[in-house]
Amino acid sequence: MNSKLRHFKYYFVAALAVISISITAFEWLYDIPMKKCEAAKNWWSWRYRECSKPIYLPTLTGRPAGDKGQKAVDIDWHEKSAAPAAEPNAQADASQ
Repeated sequence: MNSKLRHFKYYFVAALAVISISITAFEWLYDIPMKKCEAAKNWWSWRYRECSKPIYLPTLTGRPAGDKGQKAVDIDWHEKSAAPAAEPNAQADASQ
């Protein structure tokens, strides 16, 4: 009986070591870089483990800040007249 307890003691110590190393690796690889990235007000990607800086949208579009662009058009898509009409000759022209 004493020998079985000795073996279980080693198994328990080995399992404890594996779990401790796993938690430490998670902290170093994911949690610490994520906290640094979020502290800098950036975006953290879990899949690629990289910190990305958000791009200000007017920088990409060239529009001044606060400009809404074109006004949205209210279309009732349930009306039959609002749906775009299909051209019957478009398929015939494409096959020729």
